[in-house]
Amino acid sequence: MRDESLDRPWAFDWDVIHFNVGLHDLKSLSARKLGKKNGVQVSSLGVYQKKVGEIAKYMKAPAPDAKLIIAMTTPVPDGEPGRVAGDAQKDTQAARQILLGHPGIPINDLYRSIKLTQTKWWTAPGNVHFNKSG
Repeated sequence: MRDESLDRPWAFDWDVIHFNVGLHDLKSLSARKLGKKNGVQVSSLGVYQKKVGEIAKYMKAPAPDAKLIIAMTTPVPDGEPGRVAGDAQKDTQAARQILLGHPGIPINDLYRSIKLTQTKWWTAPGNVHFNKSG
């Protein structure tokens, strides 16, 4: 929807909106640089939950007939320099609690589907980004 070539992106009917929120909320920054040692996490668990609920409401307003689907945050691997392994699972659980209030939004559980095979999809060990196949 940020595609500048689109003329009024909300002016037409959306069939499906697949959205996610997570990995950027989990990162820790210090002087705008990634680093969990001296950094501060972008969003606390409470702020993350609030964002999930707000985004769900926001997406429903301009596209009430669209099928909304949320993608759960993918796992953070051990050794990731700006995020803590295990935090994505906490965010996923927190999002599920909020989504109980939005029963019409199905979950695309990328966390669960990637967790057991994540090393296959990494660009490098300890990196949250995926290779071309991923």
